[in-house]
Amino acid sequence: MISHIKSLAWDKRVTRTGFLQSKQITCEAMISKVRLTDNITICYDNFLWVTDLNLYDDTKTKSFSKVFESAFEEDPKWPLEIINFFDNLAPKIDAFILKLVNRDYTNKVETFLEYVNLLISFQKYYTVAVALTNFCELKTKNEKNIRDLSLPYKSLDVEEMPRFLAKIKTEKDILDYLKKYEWVKTTYNLIEKYTAKEVRGEIKKIKVSPHTSKKKNSFVLSPFVIGLQVGIYLRNRMKELAQKLWFYIDPLVIEMSAELKISRDEFLQMAYEEVVLSYSSKKCVVSKKSFKERQKGYVVGFVDRKKVFIEGGDAVSLLEYFEKVETGTNKVKGQVACKGNVVGVVRVIHNMRSFKEFKDGEILVTRMTSPDFIPLLKKAKAIVTDEGGLSCHAAIVSRELGVPCVIGTKIATKIFKDGDKVEVDANSGFITKL
Repeated sequence: MISHIKSLAWDKRVTRTGFLQSKQITCEAMISKVRLTDNITICYDNFLWVTDLNLYDDTKTKSFSKVFESAFEEDPKWPLEIINFFDNLAPKIDAFILKLVNRDYTNKVETFLEYVNLLISFQKYYTVAVALTNFCELKTKNEKNIRDLSLPYKSLDVEEMPRFLAKIKTEKDILDYLKKYEWVKTTYNLIEKYTAKEVRGEIKKIKVSPHTSKKKNSFVLSPFVIGLQVGIYLRNRMKELAQKLWFYIDPLVIEMSAELKISRDEFLQMAYEEVVLSYSSKKCVVSKKSFKERQKGYVVGFVDRKKVFIEGGDAVSLLEYFEKVETGTNKVKGQVACKGNVVGVVRVIHNMRSFKEFKDGEILVTRMTSPDFIPLLKKAKAIVTDEGGLSCHAAIVSRELGVPCVIGTKIATKIFKDGDKVEVDANSGFITKL
């Protein structure tokens, strides 16, 4: 199986820290069919997490362009049906979260599976989001003002944060704000507390960003522009919906892990089927030895639509194989998102814990950005990312702020280190260590 995995053409799309369970659920989602039109569906056959590295089937992704072409011919408005799905999904997720907060459930396994199924129901749209964005970028590259139109189709929950911050006057307001956005620093079941101290610091620097209030267009957008905006929206909307579910399921996870006489972290290193089987067996079905192997590394997902699970040394070796990069290079190439040319000092940001290390005027080098990066983006002299296309979050915000930005380098976070002096030539797309 390992040699077969290596032989496939993979897009090493993202790297995300987190637990096996939430990543395994994503894999289930990604082989689920997504309806585009009455006659056209789309899905992956190969999709893997190699510990923190996410692999997409590159051959299948490239074939999606023809699928999207056919879908737009059959129904030019099909992306709006996805928006309708997410509009209808939001109140269901809110109702489920309220049930979790109020402990309004009797059967913990059924509630846990409801959480799993909610995640699968919308995470399957990751199949569409990036591929649709890239497809529509090509279709609209010659349209007037396309960079200005490269925005989410609808506002995101996190985009309202600056507006609420600006209204804070009292300590009670801070507590209310924290309660509203307590989930915002959660990722793949990793829970990091959002604190009053952070909020006070943000209040001092508050400035409502232009992208939090979108102007309505006075002209009709083409189907491909709408498709582009829907793709951009999906990428971030799925993230924040998952963050909420990961955050609010945690008390139930803690209860269930205690009943199985294992730690919370061990529970989250179990596949969701193993959780169900453990409850029916009235004991944890995963051995302590297996938990230790999974701590070293794991591979979960599907190859040729067949489940793959590898743990321990073989998983570590596979990760090393895919993460191997050329050493000794002083230059990295990416895609220009916002033009400019600057020289400065690098600060590599791997996660939100390192946000506090970022200083005004440094060059931000990171895997990718999301709305919670906005305070850093405003301080950055330039932005460089491993991931993303012209419509990714970093690209959009860099253009709004006028900050030179190069995205999609693949390896910048592995080549550059904190303190490196570099030239970011965001006219040619090269970042060079000086």
